[in-house]
Order: sequence, then structure tokens, then C-alpha cells
Amino acid sequence: MHRTNPLKSEVAVRKTGGLFLSPNGVKVEIPPGASTGRRERLLCSTVSSTARGALAPWLGPNLRMASDIQLFYAPTSFKQPLAVFIPFSFAATRELSYTQSEDANTQERSKSGHASMSEDTTEGDLSEFGCELSRNV
Repeated sequence: MHRTNPLKSEVAVRKTGGLFLSPNGVKVEIPPGASTGRRERLLCSTVSSTARGALAPWLGPNLRMASDIQLFYAPTSFKQPLAVFIPFSFAATRELSYTQSEDANTQERSKSGHASMSEDTTEGDLSEFGCELSRNV
């Protein structure tokens, strides 16, 4: 059984491995025996929205401003691969699901007032994000 540890900006990795969790849902699982346990550390940091705009101008506005970019670094290599889970925000899911032209068209329609909610969002769009629609018949 893995021991659960809080994922801080710098964490010492033990030989027994463990499960590291951050407050915003990032999970790093290190299997037993992946580390020698001497000087191995795992560094984790988030990037602020201002820095994301400067560092990643190729990202769209939804992904750049409303999501999270995580940086991971291990000064020494591990003997086995680590499992890293980074949760997606709604903005990141939307950004990765639609092309920029579709998103621009949607924004233009909503600005001009021609698009209604039923026209803009279909049942398929919401089911992609894990939402369910309930209808009263």
C-alpha cells in the first residue's frame, strides 16, 4: 500500500515510493523501488496566468488564462516510470475539443445575440464533458 504525501514545491522521494497529491488535484504515483532513496527529489510548480500568456502564446485564450500548467522536474532519473495525473479544467477541455475557428464563430454569434443556448450547445457537446441533460417531458 502506498503512503499518501502532500505534493509540495520540493518533495524528498523515499525508496518505498508513494502517492503524492497536490491541492489542485495533481497526482504523482511513484512505485516501490523506483528510487534509491538517497538524494532523489521531485520538484513541482504551477505557472501563473500572466506567465502562461508570455510563455505559451500559441495556446488559445481559454487554455492560456483559465487552466493550469504544471512543471515537474526530477534532478536524477528514476529506475521505473512514474505515473502522473493532471486533471483538465473545463476551459482546457473546451480548448482541446474545438478548433479556434469554431470557437471564434461561437463567440461572434453570442456577441451579436443571434445564438441561443440551445443552438450553441448541443446534447453531444455536454456529454463530452461528463454532463448529463435532464428533460422534463
